[in-house]
Amino acid sequence: MYKKLLAFLLAILCIMSCAVIGVSAEDTDSQSNVLYFRVPESWTHSSRIYCHITILDTGESFTSWQSKKERCTQVEGNLYVYDLSQASIEIMDECYAIFSSDVGYQTHPIMLRYGELGGTAYCDGTMYENVADRYKTTYAVFWEGENPEEYGPVMMISTTGNVVGTCKSQYDQTNEDMFKSFLKYDLHTAQQESGKTDQQLIDDIIIPFGFSDYTADRIIRSIGGINLAWGKGYGDAVEPVIYWNYKVVDGEVILTGFKSDDTELNIPDTIDGMPVTGIEGETFFYGIVFNPLTINIPSSIKNISMPEIVDYKYYLISIKEFNVHPDNPAYSSVDGILYNKDKTTLMSYPTHKEDKVCTVDEATTYICDSAFYGGRFEKIILPENLTNIPKNAFLNCVWLKELNIPASVTFIDSDAFTKNVNLKAINVSPENKNYCSIDGVLYNKDKTELLYFPLGNGIESYKVSDGVTKIGKRAFQAFSSLDEIILPDSVETVSYRAFYGCGAEINIPANLKVIEDEGFAACGITQAILPEGITEIGYRAFMSTNIETLTLPESLTYIGVEAFYNTPITSVVIPGSVSTIDEGAFNSCSNLQEITIPESVTYIGENAFDYCAENLVIIGKEGSYAEEYAKNNNIKFADLSKILTGDVNFDGDINIKDATAIQKHLAEISVFSDTVKTLADYDTDGEITIKDATAIQKFIAGIVG
Repeated sequence: MYKKLLAFLLAILCIMSCAVIGVSAEDTDSQSNVLYFRVPESWTHSSRIYCHITILDTGESFTSWQSKKERCTQVEGNLYVYDLSQASIEIMDECYAIFSSDVGYQTHPIMLRYGELGGTAYCDGTMYENVADRYKTTYAVFWEGENPEEYGPVMMISTTGNVVGTCKSQYDQTNEDMFKSFLKYDLHTAQQESGKTDQQLIDDIIIPFGFSDYTADRIIRSIGGINLAWGKGYGDAVEPVIYWNYKVVDGEVILTGFKSDDTELNIPDTIDGMPVTGIEGETFFYGIVFNPLTINIPSSIKNISMPEIVDYKYYLISIKEFNVHPDNPAYSSVDGILYNKDKTTLMSYPTHKEDKVCTVDEATTYICDSAFYGGRFEKIILPENLTNIPKNAFLNCVWLKELNIPASVTFIDSDAFTKNVNLKAINVSPENKNYCSIDGVLYNKDKTELLYFPLGNGIESYKVSDGVTKIGKRAFQAFSSLDEIILPDSVETVSYRAFYGCGAEINIPANLKVIEDEGFAACGITQAILPEGITEIGYRAFMSTNIETLTLPESLTYIGVEAFYNTPITSVVIPGSVSTIDEGAFNSCSNLQEITIPESVTYIGENAFDYCAENLVIIGKEGSYAEEYAKNNNIKFADLSKILTGDVNFDGDINIKDATAIQKHLAEISVFSDTVKTLADYDTDGEITIKDATAIQKFIAGIVG
């Protein structure tokens, strides 16, 4: 599962200050052998965070473990600490620290190089020594999971300290190759987060491990930073080079990509004697540049297909401004922004335009998908004739703080505001006939659907407006600061990913009827008493939540794929209305000890109960499909009609094992589910005490009948 990590350690002073681990020397002097690390925000509601130290052998597999997997301690927020000394670990070359949570599918492999015990180590991607140097420089390491779509987004990880070594490449790249890859594809992220110019970034970069100033300077110039000084400024500038990728259709050139090391890109009107008439959308993804570009579009261009951002890992190249030739019949530009000819459609806002305020032309009625992707403005003025706010319109506009929606808007896509982490409020004109806002939260006009809760809203508790019947798609997704969301009983539908990754405690409304796919996934809910009326539970609806209490209604007929994957529930009673328990429905529920399955269930999918408690018991009727499934999957089965009071391990007999199990429960070595608690109350006095274990022992000895 874990391959060598594709990573390269670069020291960059441009990552946001909030990403730096803020632990003082005084706080850490008393803890000499520890790793401090930050986890994803979505992990902070998790009850278990682990660290495991291992060695990578020459066969590229993890076979030699230096320590057993141990739980880590939360310091504050998403900052955790792992005590190395408790396992007498010897940190050496080619060691890895694997951080994981009970989220299950998110695991972060991290290579440690040339580390030593005896000092506090900061580990967010690389191991560091000497806590006293933590304030000097911020270092970053770029890593990519084996399957980013499955393991989570590619991300920049930052930390502090003195670097002790570098990470190796998964694909046997040289240090130079990895450095080139970083400059080509990843430096834009650092620039977006820091707000610095390219020259400031170059000045801030510390020479990577094993590089001379001259080597680094040569590499950066070969990538395209021709006119920028590398630290001390080795070498002289050379003439810029531009390469074009294109295809020919019916004798006309369509541009598909380019490479430029200049600050200005003049799109040619002819190539090899053929007219250049089109620019494909992916040109703006895969153009290779180092400096933010001014793009000059000639009069020959008659078709520009804007890119569709289908994956948040994609990004537009660094564009400073668009300039369209005034004789172009199809397109125009105003203040560096790309429009169609009559300015009724805004096509693209430059990602590196430095204006704090964006003013959209008053003639604009339509905005293209992803039009403002990565924009650096803090405020935007939308025209009074605008009709739409489309998909990904403001994706990754991390500086945007407030948005005013005019009365003319008739459509707002549910994915319009993804990753607007500082957006505090959305204010809708009172004259708008389709939408409204309440305290900066977006609703439909009649207030029956909550559409979007801004990520930058800093409140800790929020009560959804009475009368709301639907929580919209992604409405609270990834909102980390809320502790509590109060839903009114009027809510009937929780849409796709409505609360995905939201750490708040959430109540289940009394009239809830529809839970769409991943509706509550990875949120802070701890109790799910589902009301009558719900007929289906969607795909991953409650995956990776902290649900300990689960009650299912008699109206339920279908439990979806991985619906309760990786939850801490201990027991479940499936109602007699259910016919299908789909694949992985209770997979990785490590505390699940028993599940009662009625005769109505005629299908249980693969891996439905994999990685549950070792003593998992399926309770059902003899001859039922549940019994057949249990036998075929080596799961203990208990006949509902033959369960005996005192038989807490469901082996069909009352013996010393049951008495021992009760003693372990009383000693808090193990935990009983509600069903087992009933069986353990052997003397039926309403409590589980040592008297119950003693009574069973007397029964076994024949002292009592």
